[in-house]
Amino acid sequence: MSPADSDPPPSAMVRKTKIVCTIGPATGDRTMLAALIRSGMDVARLNFAHGEIPLFRTWIGAIREEAAAQGKVVAILQDLPGPKLRTGPVKNGAVTLKDGARFVLSTAFHEGSEQSVSIGYTKLPAEVAVGDPIFIDDGRIRLQVVRLAATAVETEVIEGGVLRSGRGVNVPESALSVFAVTDRDLELLEFGLAHGVDWVALSFVRSVEEIERIRAHAAARGKRPAVMAKIERREALARLDEIVLAADGVMVARGDLGVEISVEQVPMAQKRIIASCNRMGKPVLTATQMLESMVDHPGPTRAEVADVANAVLDGTDAVMLSQETSIGKYPLEATRMMDRVTRQIEDRVAMLFDVPGPPDDDDAVSDAVARAACHVAYRIGAKTIAAVTRTGRTAQRISARRPNLPIAALVADDEVARRLVVHRGVIPLTIKRFEDLDRTPASVFEALCAGKLAEAGDQVVLTGGVPSGEPGATSFVRVLRIPTP
Repeated sequence: MSPADSDPPPSAMVRKTKIVCTIGPATGDRTMLAALIRSGMDVARLNFAHGEIPLFRTWIGAIREEAAAQGKVVAILQDLPGPKLRTGPVKNGAVTLKDGARFVLSTAFHEGSEQSVSIGYTKLPAEVAVGDPIFIDDGRIRLQVVRLAATAVETEVIEGGVLRSGRGVNVPESALSVFAVTDRDLELLEFGLAHGVDWVALSFVRSVEEIERIRAHAAARGKRPAVMAKIERREALARLDEIVLAADGVMVARGDLGVEISVEQVPMAQKRIIASCNRMGKPVLTATQMLESMVDHPGPTRAEVADVANAVLDGTDAVMLSQETSIGKYPLEATRMMDRVTRQIEDRVAMLFDVPGPPDDDDAVSDAVARAACHVAYRIGAKTIAAVTRTGRTAQRISARRPNLPIAALVADDEVARRLVVHRGVIPLTIKRFEDLDRTPASVFEALCAGKLAEAGDQVVLTGGVPSGEPGATSFVRVLRIPTP
């Protein structure tokens, strides 16, 4: 039997880059949710800019039940809508704007036409200037301001197209005063907290204060979800490092970002955002149009495959499917394709053992031990690094070093397990007994073999704190060989 025909070692079968699938009409029934989990979904994204609360409630319950039935850890990401400017309704659902025509954005509600449409932001006429560009529907329609009135912005259509109801509006050269956390966001957050979402994505972040407002609102209710900052505004790029440091994770939201800055600037912005997250040890998710053609076709373009590959090579923790799985015709095929591409590419990612840690990390011992665990595992050819962790921090530190090995996070809490699943390479395994694992690791071996992360005869690296499993400093590294029967 040739090597190509033989079964790969257990750790080689573990995909380290995580897959986020947006749930929608195409995937919302229980059968499809179960199939998405089998196909490789690690995180289910619920986009609260679209959909109704009863539907989200049903999806959350079904995701939890199907993940448990398959013995998988699947996180739920609540994506809050934020202060996205949107057009009002238009006649018959769609109208066509022609190049060179005049078109009015009015703060007075009315049914839109080829001449005008309403917009729900009453301050818009006071906060734009003549000559400013205005983009609609992710830049598909481009306008330029020519005249201002108290309740209206008159524009010239620079690049026309079909305008549908409820399309997003971007004003990239104007500093709008709208706050990133809206009252509606807080109402939706209440629902998310009550239903145990694991991550909360905050749209249109501009400052650390907006992240802290979400945290404070959750903390007042005894909750502490992980907060993901979506980088999609110019102001966020200007304050990138401080936002990355404050957030628990970051999304490279290329849709609105590609309208706020010129499209040719997006690739380098993506690399800069991912590099900042890698440097700070924060998980980063790359999103928008990754396999867009698979909304309507069963296979991707070569350029899309290269886009996914480059995000992995850049150092992303996770890649996201949006319309591909929410409304697309081929959601399972898109998820499986993402799985195939990331597996092919991810082992080419450079290992970053000696990258500096975040500037606020005053636990030099834990950081040094995490690095040492990666070095040792690499030198001895270990199959897996096992991190005993109550809070998840040890596994996060190791993931940040990008050891290109599976990282078994041995945890006792399901919420911690689900928060960890976003991190590259981290495979959460629940374990009942934490005491003395550093000295009597039989239950570690059992968990690793059951999770197919190692097998009898393999060397593994075990790390954690002493006493094992107690919150606090990561302080030991051991090399162990799983005994043969």
